[in-house]
Amino acid sequence: MLAIGTGSSEVVMPRMMDKLTKAGCDRAVVGLVVPTGYSFNLEGASIYLSLATVFLAQAVGIDLTLGQEITILLVLMLSSKGMAGVPGSAFLALSATAAALNAFPVAAVALMCSVRIVSWIPCGYSRI
Repeated sequence: MLAIGTGSSEVVMPRMMDKLTKAGCDRAVVGLVVPTGYSFNLEGASIYLSLATVFLAQAVGIDLTLGQEITILLVLMLSSKGMAGVPGSAFLALSATAAALNAFPVAAVALMCSVRIVSWIPCGYSRI
């Protein structure tokens, strides 16, 4: 219920760590592996951010060079590492990246609001 209510699976991490310890896993290993897994298992956020950036640049008619795309990818890979426990933080990272790199107008990020809302509808059905 915690994960459903908060929209983040990170809130159940302490319970999962207790269950793994009770199941016989070494506490030191659990303390290293579980938090590390939560922090670095963010491929979905990185993919979402990179695709959204390319989509928004194309939507406003800006052709990104290969150098710009690589720079954006590197910045997004680094910025996605801190987003594990914050639901919806990918949207903020996208806005910050657009502002910092000036790849496209920051106002174009508003186009992602409709995509974000539509993507939450199936999540709501699956939670019920």
